[in-house]
Amino acid sequence: MKKFTKEEIIRGFKSRDNTVVNSVYQEVYPKVESYISSNSGNSDEASDIFQDAMLFLLEKANQLVIRENFQAFLISVCKYQWIGKIKEKKRDESHLKEFTQFYNEDLEWEDEIQKKEILIEIVNEHLAEMKSKNCRETLRLFFNKVSYSKIVSILGIGSELYAKSLKYRCVKKLIQSVLNDPRLASLFS
Repeated sequence: MKKFTKEEIIRGFKSRDNTVVNSVYQEVYPKVESYISSNSGNSDEASDIFQDAMLFLLEKANQLVIRENFQAFLISVCKYQWIGKIKEKKRDESHLKEFTQFYNEDLEWEDEIQKKEILIEIVNEHLAEMKSKNCRETLRLFFNKVSYSKIVSILGIGSELYAKSLKYRCVKKLIQSVLNDPRLASLFS
């Protein structure tokens, strides 16, 4: 495959030249995949990050001003996206862990069973009221301990990685919704 200069690549991106885009993909993607795989990621995540970076560059092609090597520029875009994704995953995992601990915690209330039932009822109501059908179904399946691979096949969604990401986003929405419910405060007063 022909190697293109930085200027040819930028012109190729502006004109959406498939030859240039494919060349960049073949040359740069293996390096991005290697970086992400060696930094607690997998090939699906690398592919998603790379595709996002390529779409970003294609969208911004008319505004691109690259003072360095194009390949280095694209790799650094992918690295920054990956670092952001790792931070987001850690934050979401932390929220999920807090929620799960809160939900399953052995509470030391006199009427512990009744309060747990009320809490479960509140969570179930908010779950049922979620706008996104995919969120409702994903969380219902997750709470019933259905594997990610089965969630993917049941809901017909892209991949296990997408199912995990969807679950984290949905749990985050559910937690926020439950925490804003005034009945929750009455359980702790």
